[in-house]
Amino acid sequence: MKYYLFAILDNIKTVAEVLSIAGGIITTFWLIFFIASKVDGDDDIYCFLKKIGFVWIPVYSIGLFSYVFLPNQKQMAFIIAAPYIVENQELRDATKNTAEIIKLGTEYLKDVLKPEDK
Repeated sequence: MKYYLFAILDNIKTVAEVLSIAGGIITTFWLIFFIASKVDGDDDIYCFLKKIGFVWIPVYSIGLFSYVFLPNQKQMAFIIAAPYIVENQELRDATKNTAEIIKLGTEYLKDVLKPEDK
């Protein structure tokens, strides 16, 4: 189950982003109509918008907070892999030979890609 959630984490983040953007627009219009109905004294519309607000504001808040605080797939991969990388001494020792490996690879490529004299 955790691997499935890891695989669809970017999709969840996208849904949260869409909900946040659309929610911001809807919340703005809701707030304008809510204030306008209170100023006009129209109690029916005011009560209706108040009921909608009790449902919509928490939904919008959940979408916004999940968009802000959910990591994307790359960040989650780093969160999972970082402790293993830090604890693995062999992996940290492998970087000591990086310059030599690059030098040998460059020499090999020069030999392979050298133009032949005809």
